[in-house]
Amino acid sequence: MATPLDPVAQQAELLERVLACEVRDMDWIDRRASRDGLLQNGLPYPGKGRWQYTNINTLIETSLEIDGRTSAALELDQVDSIEFESARANVRYDTRSAVADSHDLSLVHVNGLLFRTGAILSVEDQEQNAIVKIGNQTNAVDRYDTSIGTDASVQLLESFEGGNRTVLFRLGERAKLDYSLQSRQSDNVGYHAVVVSLMQGAQFRMRFASSGGSLHRHDIVVNALGSEAESSLQGGWLLHDQSHLDVHTIANHQCGFTSSDQSFHGVVDDRARASFNGTIKIQPNATSTEAHLVSRNVSLSPLARANAQPDLEIYTDDVICSHGVTCGRLNEDELFLLRSRGIDETVAERLLVQGFLNQVVPKALGEGILTL
Repeated sequence: MATPLDPVAQQAELLERVLACEVRDMDWIDRRASRDGLLQNGLPYPGKGRWQYTNINTLIETSLEIDGRTSAALELDQVDSIEFESARANVRYDTRSAVADSHDLSLVHVNGLLFRTGAILSVEDQEQNAIVKIGNQTNAVDRYDTSIGTDASVQLLESFEGGNRTVLFRLGERAKLDYSLQSRQSDNVGYHAVVVSLMQGAQFRMRFASSGGSLHRHDIVVNALGSEAESSLQGGWLLHDQSHLDVHTIANHQCGFTSSDQSFHGVVDDRARASFNGTIKIQPNATSTEAHLVSRNVSLSPLARANAQPDLEIYTDDVICSHGVTCGRLNEDELFLLRSRGIDETVAERLLVQGFLNQVVPKALGEGILTL
């Protein structure tokens, strides 16, 4: 009987496979930053740290299988899955700056090596109310890079159900982005990363709704690089059956006089599993920063599991920060009050769940996703 490889050897072997399957460099893409990131940092071990509840090996193996099924002839100018309104598309791509602030997220680098489709979008200075939609490309390895010019404003709606996708945003001075992400329940394995860079006075607002999948992981990183940059992250999920969802956020304040707010609500039922890890990181020069984080979780079944962990990393004084996490069941007094008014128990439970999720997710965004 063959002796199983130890974890270190297993990760080294998997890394070799990723590097061996790297898509060849082309005249419209430079993958050196992604390659160097993996060579320098390697791959995390399953079951450790931020990968405690999600098996990174499964996500990478799935990405390798997807990559093998994708036509090598597919290039960035084939963007049937993206719609542009009031914005210009550009098909040239360079990953060197795209992953500079990715906080060593290994799957972002894996995506940088393997993606064959996606788009790069540039919104001109002072462009107002540009509307962009990124459609669902199930079981693809794709990447979307959006640069928003000074004083411009953009609304972006994205759908995601599986595969390996990285979305990069760079907001110029006083630019505004209103970003909505829908992730409907599916049997697909999915990894989705959002990396945002905010210059002086930029504003980023994210709304997120998910019903999970067989294995879904979302990484959200917001880098406040200029003073008076603001970010607001809100999301909700409702998981049934044996769905899995792992959400990790990082609000990284690299400059003073910036602010961030994070608020996430989750509901798990049946045998579903959800985990949330939210981090506030305030760098040494980021004085006069204000940052808040809250995660509230409800379990509707004794077999469901919700894990939540807030992290604070503060390396300076003169800041305002708060964080809090709750995990529990529906309020019995509220259920009793509704039932005493003649409302059926199932309906009463549904009303409380919808009200709980609607606090952080607009009803229109959560329709068909956050529904009992």
